[in-house]
Amino acid sequence: MKKIKTVAISLGCLAVLVCCIVLFSDKGAESTDGPSVAGQSVINAGPVESSENIVAYIDGEPFYYDYAQQAAQSRNISEEQLIEYVVKEELLYREAQKNGITVSSTELAEYIASLQDAVANDSDAYNSLLSYCQGANITVDEYWELAYPVYEQIMVIAKYQDSLYQEYDSQNSNAATMSFHDYYEQYQEALMEQYNVIME
Repeated sequence: MKKIKTVAISLGCLAVLVCCIVLFSDKGAESTDGPSVAGQSVINAGPVESSENIVAYIDGEPFYYDYAQQAAQSRNISEEQLIEYVVKEELLYREAQKNGITVSSTELAEYIASLQDAVANDSDAYNSLLSYCQGANITVDEYWELAYPVYEQIMVIAKYQDSLYQEYDSQNSNAATMSFHDYYEQYQEALMEQYNVIME
Protein backbone atom coordinates (compact mmCIF):
# COMPACT_ATOMS: atom_id res chain seq x y z
CA MET A 1 0.00 0.00 0.00
CA LYS A 2 2.93 2.29 0.68
CA LYS A 3 3.99 2.04 -2.97
CA ILE A 4 0.56 3.15 -4.13
CA LYS A 5 0.56 6.13 -1.78
CA THR A 6 3.95 7.14 -3.15
CA VAL A 7 2.61 6.92 -6.69
CA ALA A 8 -0.41 9.03 -5.75
CA ILE A 9 1.83 11.67 -4.18
CA SER A 10 4.06 11.80 -7.25
CA LEU A 11 1.00 12.12 -9.49
CA GLY A 12 -0.23 14.97 -7.33
CA CYS A 13 3.09 16.76 -7.65
CA LEU A 14 3.02 16.28 -11.41
CA ALA A 15 -0.49 17.71 -11.56
CA VAL A 16 0.64 20.89 -9.85
CA LEU A 17 3.27 21.41 -12.53
CA VAL A 18 1.39 20.18 -15.57
CA CYS A 19 -1.88 21.85 -14.63
CA CYS A 20 -0.28 25.21 -14.16
CA ILE A 21 1.56 25.12 -17.43
CA VAL A 22 -0.88 23.29 -19.67
CA LEU A 23 -4.21 24.49 -18.35
CA PHE A 24 -3.27 28.02 -17.47
CA SER A 25 -0.50 29.07 -19.84
CA ASP A 26 -3.16 30.92 -21.79
CA LYS A 27 -5.87 32.05 -19.39
CA GLY A 28 -7.94 33.32 -22.26
CA ALA A 29 -7.99 29.95 -23.97
CA GLU A 30 -11.34 28.24 -24.13
CA SER A 31 -11.78 25.56 -21.48
CA THR A 32 -14.20 22.67 -21.31
CA ASP A 33 -16.05 20.95 -18.51
CA GLY A 34 -15.39 17.57 -20.10
CA PRO A 35 -12.98 15.94 -22.50
CA SER A 36 -12.60 17.68 -25.83
CA VAL A 37 -12.22 14.38 -27.63
CA ALA A 38 -14.09 11.23 -26.65
CA GLY A 39 -12.38 9.85 -23.57
CA GLN A 40 -9.44 12.23 -23.71
CA SER A 41 -7.56 13.07 -20.55
CA VAL A 42 -8.61 16.22 -18.74
CA ILE A 43 -4.97 16.81 -17.84
CA ASN A 44 -4.90 18.55 -21.21
CA ALA A 45 -8.36 20.10 -20.98
CA GLY A 46 -9.39 22.30 -23.86
CA PRO A 47 -6.55 21.59 -26.30
CA VAL A 48 -6.51 23.37 -29.62
CA GLU A 49 -7.53 20.69 -32.08
CA SER A 50 -5.13 21.50 -34.87
CA SER A 51 -2.90 19.11 -36.75
CA GLU A 52 0.11 20.79 -35.12
CA ASN A 53 -1.08 19.62 -31.69
CA ILE A 54 -1.62 15.96 -32.56
CA VAL A 55 0.94 14.02 -30.55
CA ALA A 56 -0.44 10.50 -31.01
CA TYR A 57 -3.25 8.42 -32.43
CA ILE A 58 -5.21 6.15 -30.10
CA ASP A 59 -7.30 3.56 -31.91
CA GLY A 60 -7.05 5.77 -34.97
CA GLU A 61 -8.34 8.90 -33.20
CA PRO A 62 -6.05 11.93 -32.79
CA PHE A 63 -4.83 12.73 -29.30
CA TYR A 64 -4.06 16.41 -28.86
CA TYR A 65 -1.60 18.01 -26.47
CA ASP A 66 -0.81 21.71 -26.10
CA TYR A 67 2.31 23.29 -24.63
CA ALA A 68 4.23 19.99 -24.56
CA GLN A 69 7.58 21.71 -25.04
CA GLN A 70 7.02 24.17 -22.19
CA ALA A 71 5.72 21.46 -19.86
CA ALA A 72 8.67 19.19 -20.66
CA GLN A 73 11.17 21.98 -20.00
CA SER A 74 9.62 22.64 -16.59
CA ARG A 75 10.09 18.97 -15.71
CA ASN A 76 13.61 18.86 -17.19
CA ILE A 77 12.66 15.92 -19.40
CA SER A 78 12.37 15.53 -23.14
CA GLU A 79 9.16 16.40 -24.94
CA GLU A 80 8.94 12.78 -26.14
CA GLN A 81 9.13 11.47 -22.57
CA LEU A 82 6.39 13.82 -21.41
CA ILE A 83 4.08 12.93 -24.29
CA GLU A 84 4.60 9.20 -23.77
CA TYR A 85 3.82 9.65 -20.07
CA VAL A 86 0.62 11.60 -20.78
CA VAL A 87 -0.54 9.08 -23.38
CA LYS A 88 0.00 6.21 -20.95
CA GLU A 89 -1.92 8.09 -18.27
CA GLU A 90 -4.75 8.53 -20.75
CA LEU A 91 -4.84 4.79 -21.41
CA LEU A 92 -4.85 4.03 -17.69
CA TYR A 93 -7.71 6.48 -17.23
CA ARG A 94 -9.72 4.78 -19.97
CA GLU A 95 -9.11 1.37 -18.45
CA ALA A 96 -10.12 2.65 -15.02
CA GLN A 97 -13.37 3.99 -16.48
CA LYS A 98 -14.01 0.66 -18.19
CA ASN A 99 -13.63 -1.03 -14.82
CA GLY A 100 -16.14 1.32 -13.20
CA ILE A 101 -13.65 3.15 -10.99
CA THR A 102 -14.92 6.51 -9.79
CA VAL A 103 -14.15 9.10 -7.16
CA SER A 104 -16.82 10.64 -4.96
CA SER A 105 -17.07 14.39 -4.46
CA THR A 106 -16.22 13.88 -0.79
CA GLU A 107 -13.08 11.87 -1.61
CA LEU A 108 -11.99 14.53 -4.08
CA ALA A 109 -12.62 17.40 -1.68
CA GLU A 110 -10.69 15.65 1.11
CA TYR A 111 -7.79 14.83 -1.23
CA ILE A 112 -7.50 18.41 -2.49
CA ALA A 113 -7.74 19.74 1.07
CA SER A 114 -4.84 17.48 2.06
CA LEU A 115 -2.81 18.73 -0.90
CA GLN A 116 -3.61 22.34 -0.03
CA ASP A 117 -2.39 21.74 3.53
CA ALA A 118 0.76 20.02 2.29
CA VAL A 119 1.57 22.87 -0.11
CA ALA A 120 0.79 25.53 2.52
CA ASN A 121 3.21 23.85 4.93
CA ASP A 122 6.01 23.53 2.38
CA SER A 123 7.47 26.93 1.57
CA ASP A 124 9.25 25.72 -1.57
CA ALA A 125 6.10 24.10 -2.95
CA TYR A 126 3.98 27.11 -2.07
CA ASN A 127 6.42 29.56 -3.67
CA SER A 128 6.54 27.41 -6.81
CA LEU A 129 2.75 27.39 -6.98
CA LEU A 130 2.64 31.16 -6.45
CA SER A 131 5.18 31.65 -9.21
CA TYR A 132 3.16 29.54 -11.65
CA CYS A 133 -0.08 31.29 -10.75
CA GLN A 134 1.47 34.73 -11.16
CA GLY A 135 2.82 33.73 -14.56
CA ALA A 136 -0.62 32.47 -15.57
CA ASN A 137 -2.35 35.55 -14.12
CA ILE A 138 -4.60 33.56 -11.80
CA THR A 139 -4.97 33.36 -8.03
CA VAL A 140 -4.07 30.33 -5.95
CA ASP A 141 -7.78 29.83 -5.21
CA GLU A 142 -8.51 29.86 -8.95
CA TYR A 143 -5.80 27.27 -9.47
CA TRP A 144 -7.34 24.86 -6.98
CA GLU A 145 -10.80 25.39 -8.42
CA LEU A 146 -9.67 24.82 -11.99
CA ALA A 147 -7.54 21.83 -10.99
CA TYR A 148 -10.48 19.80 -9.65
CA PRO A 149 -11.07 17.73 -12.84
CA VAL A 150 -7.35 17.03 -13.14
CA TYR A 151 -7.08 15.79 -9.58
CA GLU A 152 -10.22 13.73 -10.06
CA GLN A 153 -8.52 11.94 -12.93
CA ILE A 154 -5.36 11.50 -10.87
CA MET A 155 -7.37 9.88 -8.08
CA VAL A 156 -9.17 7.56 -10.49
CA ILE A 157 -5.83 6.47 -11.95
CA ALA A 158 -4.37 6.00 -8.45
CA LYS A 159 -7.33 3.79 -7.50
CA TYR A 160 -6.80 1.75 -10.65
CA GLN A 161 -3.10 1.42 -9.87
CA ASP A 162 -4.06 0.20 -6.42
CA SER A 163 -6.35 -2.44 -7.90
CA LEU A 164 -3.57 -3.57 -10.22
CA TYR A 165 -1.19 -3.80 -7.28
CA GLN A 166 -3.69 -5.82 -5.23
CA GLU A 167 -4.18 -8.20 -8.15
CA TYR A 168 -0.44 -8.53 -8.68
CA ASP A 169 0.20 -9.06 -4.97
CA SER A 170 -2.43 -11.79 -4.67
CA GLN A 171 -0.96 -13.69 -7.61
CA ASN A 172 2.71 -13.17 -6.74
CA SER A 173 2.84 -13.22 -2.95
CA ASN A 174 5.64 -15.80 -2.87
CA ALA A 175 7.29 -15.00 -6.18
CA ALA A 176 10.46 -12.98 -6.56
CA THR A 177 10.54 -13.11 -10.34
CA MET A 178 9.28 -9.61 -11.11
CA SER A 179 8.75 -6.46 -9.10
CA PHE A 180 5.46 -4.60 -9.32
CA HIS A 181 7.33 -1.76 -10.99
CA ASP A 182 8.43 -4.07 -13.81
CA TYR A 183 4.95 -5.60 -14.04
CA TYR A 184 3.39 -2.15 -14.20
CA GLU A 185 5.71 -1.01 -16.97
CA GLN A 186 4.90 -4.13 -18.99
CA TYR A 187 1.20 -3.54 -18.40
CA GLN A 188 1.46 0.00 -19.75
CA GLU A 189 3.34 -1.20 -22.82
CA ALA A 190 0.62 -3.81 -23.39
CA LEU A 191 -1.99 -1.03 -23.25
CA MET A 192 -0.08 0.87 -25.93
CA GLU A 193 -0.45 -2.16 -28.20
CA GLN A 194 -4.04 -2.85 -27.18
CA TYR A 195 -5.09 0.69 -28.10
CA ASN A 196 -2.98 0.71 -31.27
CA VAL A 197 -1.11 3.83 -30.17
CA ILE A 198 0.91 5.53 -32.86
CA MET A 199 3.16 8.30 -31.59
CA GLU A 200 3.67 11.23 -33.89
